[in-house]
Amino acid sequence: MKIPRVLLLLLIVLSSYSMGQAQTAQTWHTGQTTSYATGDDGDLQRGVRWPELRFEDNGDGTVTDYLTGLIWLKNANCGGSMSWNDAMTYCKNLASGSCGLTDGSVAGDWRLPNRKELLSLVDYSRSHPALPQGHLFDDVQSSYYWSATAHAYDTSYASSVSMCFGSVGGYYKSYGYYAWPVRSREGGSFENLTIYSPNGGESLKKGQDYTITWDSVNVSGNIQIDLYKGGTEPENMLMQLAAATENDGEYLFNPPDFLADGNDYLIGISAEQGMVWDFIDTYFTIQTDSYERDSVYFPHIVSNSTWETEICITNTSSEQSLSGDLRAYNNSGREVSSTPVILALNGRREIIIGDEFPNPSDIGYIIFESDSENVCGYTKFYTQGKYRVAVPAVSDINAGDIYISHIASNTNWWTEISILNTTSSSKELIVEFDNGTTKPITIAAKEHQAFTINSLFGGEPQPNINSAVIKNGSGIVGLELFGSSDSSEDHYLSGILLKDDTPTHIYYPHIASDSTWWTGILAYNPSITSCELHITPFRDDGTSLTPQTISLAGQEKYVGMVQDLDLPEGTAWLRIVATGPITGFELFGTHDGNQLGGYTGVGISGTDGVFAKTEKDGWTGIAFVNIENSPAVVTMTAYDDTGNVIDTATLNINAYEKVVDMAPNLFSQDISNATYISYSSDREVVGFQLNGSSDDMMLDALPGMK
Repeated sequence: MKIPRVLLLLLIVLSSYSMGQAQTAQTWHTGQTTSYATGDDGDLQRGVRWPELRFEDNGDGTVTDYLTGLIWLKNANCGGSMSWNDAMTYCKNLASGSCGLTDGSVAGDWRLPNRKELLSLVDYSRSHPALPQGHLFDDVQSSYYWSATAHAYDTSYASSVSMCFGSVGGYYKSYGYYAWPVRSREGGSFENLTIYSPNGGESLKKGQDYTITWDSVNVSGNIQIDLYKGGTEPENMLMQLAAATENDGEYLFNPPDFLADGNDYLIGISAEQGMVWDFIDTYFTIQTDSYERDSVYFPHIVSNSTWETEICITNTSSEQSLSGDLRAYNNSGREVSSTPVILALNGRREIIIGDEFPNPSDIGYIIFESDSENVCGYTKFYTQGKYRVAVPAVSDINAGDIYISHIASNTNWWTEISILNTTSSSKELIVEFDNGTTKPITIAAKEHQAFTINSLFGGEPQPNINSAVIKNGSGIVGLELFGSSDSSEDHYLSGILLKDDTPTHIYYPHIASDSTWWTGILAYNPSITSCELHITPFRDDGTSLTPQTISLAGQEKYVGMVQDLDLPEGTAWLRIVATGPITGFELFGTHDGNQLGGYTGVGISGTDGVFAKTEKDGWTGIAFVNIENSPAVVTMTAYDDTGNVIDTATLNINAYEKVVDMAPNLFSQDISNATYISYSSDREVVGFQLNGSSDDMMLDALPGMK
């Protein structure tokens, strides 16, 4: 029997009212009915069940969805592909008489749906398109559709939903996607809540204030806010942050100390009245602030007859001097020496371990403990005349799984892993390699371990292993080094920090590919599910070149030399935006096998930073990329170790433009007495430096550090 439309709408309202009285916010069923693992969505099938009659063709160019009460344009491709701004305008101007409409609607009745409204259409048991069987819509594209939800972190992005398989991504508003107009149900506007911040990927420190922000449309009454951990089911609800706070779009949240450190927290928000709710898009991190507020880690030190280590600390403050102690520990975590350090405003200290520490061969790692947060530094390892590598010092403790994005273990390359347990308890780690092999590692409290990949397999090279994940990595810091073997006759060495960060945007700010230099690019999908990479190359002047979109399977890499990646001629830098979390880095090397430098592409953008060393016996190259669609003004200041200003310079960088030059050429005065350079910008930029030795034998690279 066909249920009258008015009755169905009334049932929706009554259901919303009754659930509001219980002060619960329910999600609707995803449509997935096939189970691929015990406890997955297809097994549990949680959520509000769809009505027996889900869709009705109203005969006037519209379709009503009785799950939400929303009315959709029947023709899902009337406007074609367009930018986000054009999609907003197209929907706003839609009226009866166009796109097959005879519903009497006028301009202003229709709008672009928000992210959650678009997702309400998705059926995860289907694909191409991912819509419920019998959906009644025409010309649905198995591609992305724009939502009206912009990103608070970067307003040049907006969310879109794939009607191919239901994924959600954030993309530049200039991209061309489809628009699917929607209007509210008869008798009132659709109620909606949308969380803007946090919305996934942030790191919140215990004891510090953060503002939860949201937007509401036609929602009356107060708002309930809940903290979840590990999922969105009722059993994952950890604590109620607010039972009934005012619906003013803001709530102050201070993570309490009793919460466990972790990177799997979620915020849920619901209306006091009605079935109106939202969860943030992905997990965020809550972690203890005590280590990273006052401590900077140099997690790997080696000083012997073959290797030497140089460390550096810089006071980035122009208002407060800095005092602290460099505490050296052996591999088992016992303190072996302590050196006091006092730095003036903008002061800097560079130390060769073998020259300034007693018994340097006993040192496994160093912690700088100070009275200030305004500290950055680096660690540099080298064999004189052969090779060297620099990596940033560590100020952020990992709070979850750690990703080893690249492993080279064969006759020409070796990979070494260095890990430090910063916690007061022993930890049981599991290293899961991409070929399915796992290796357990027990690391005691405060212990440091360093090992090659080969050593985990009886000294045998592992050419079939390309990446790995360190499970249970909360409280662990470390780095990986990869270098050429003696048999290769090359002198390559580079390295990156081991981190738990997996953003959706990575920048590769410099491409050098000629008879002397090569550039290698790597992007790694650590998830078991596939994602899409949207690769946008740019010229030096900021002109965008032909973009590419590729699919990356779970635990697969986009990797290769630039000349082999089919990038357009003239590519000077590139940006990758992914539909899922990724990580990656880039390498620069010389074809003669003598020099290699590299750095991560994760978390290297910002409005200020430090180039931590200007090379004295060689050269320092600096590059900036303006990653915003507006001109940037970058102010650089060259300092000596005592904090004296040697010179200042200003760069005007157009939208998406890259500026690269030797450091002295960027200043009008002689900066030969400067030891480092700081910068600040009115726009988000990516900066990095390359340092090369005068004999062209050694190279290292560092991003602009904060």
